[in-house]
Amino acid sequence: QEVVHIENAENYLNYTRGRKEVAAKYRALGEKQDWLDVKTGHVSMKGVWRHPEEPVDHSINEYWFWHGTSKEGAEGITDADFDMGRAGSAAGSMLGAGLYFAESCMKADEYTKADERDWCPLLLCRVVL
Repeated sequence: QEVVHIENAENYLNYTRGRKEVAAKYRALGEKQDWLDVKTGHVSMKGVWRHPEEPVDHSINEYWFWHGTSKEGAEGITDADFDMGRAGSAAGSMLGAGLYFAESCMKADEYTKADERDWCPLLLCRVVL
């Protein structure tokens, strides 16, 4: 078992632009949306290879969440991006089309598919709700 740091630079730049747009909309509204006490609200990346310690911004409902998938799904997500056309295609979409994340890795693990080594891919994703 291992932890691998994967970051798609283009996706991260797109994400930071989108995060700035969300932050501007929150400021324009003049109100903060309160969210539940999310288990992954405070995740330390200290010691994760080459990962800068960048805290999430709770004022715009930004959190760390887990996404369970297959080896092929993880490779597609990390090589390109989440594909809304495939969203829910492996595990169904109980709440409609969209990207599904969990605050508990144990919940996200229910949506993984073991690879040839019997490893189950879990992605820790920075998410703005």
